[in-house]
Amino acid sequence: MNEPLLHSKTPGAAETESSSELERILSDPTMPPSRRYQKALLIEMMYLFRLAGPAVIVYLLNNITSMSTQIFCGHLGNIELAAVSLGNEGIQLLSYGLMLGMGSAVETLCGQAYGAHQYGMLGIYMQRSTVLLMLTGIPLTVVYVFSVTRMAKEHNVQQDVKEDIVT
Repeated sequence: MNEPLLHSKTPGAAETESSSELERILSDPTMPPSRRYQKALLIEMMYLFRLAGPAVIVYLLNNITSMSTQIFCGHLGNIELAAVSLGNEGIQLLSYGLMLGMGSAVETLCGQAYGAHQYGMLGIYMQRSTVLLMLTGIPLTVVYVFSVTRMAKEHNVQQDVKEDIVT
């Protein structure tokens, strides 16, 4: 019960390697300071991109899906583009914002539990967060389902008005 779910390689081997290289570069008196800072910046940026790269890719892919929808609807007309833009913003603010915020809070709690070597709490946090996120997702789903039916009714009413005007 007190064992971690994932076993890492040697603790901190990559960090120790990059840290020692960084210390060697920064403490080298033969190199001019500007060159030392450039090399140190390069090492830090490579380390940062390796850590943050997957999160950046996921964020970009999420934005590409909503952007591609807006691009295709922009070809239909200005009103359609406005409707899709408002719809995407509503979805992103309500679901993505709320659910991602709650998931980020769980990530913080899990990191703290792992750092404190309380591996049993990781499972408890994950179970609680799964239940809480599902309970939050159900009302959001109901809101979206009823908003779609409401929009469909409004669309039918507008079509009827257009037909009455034409005839």
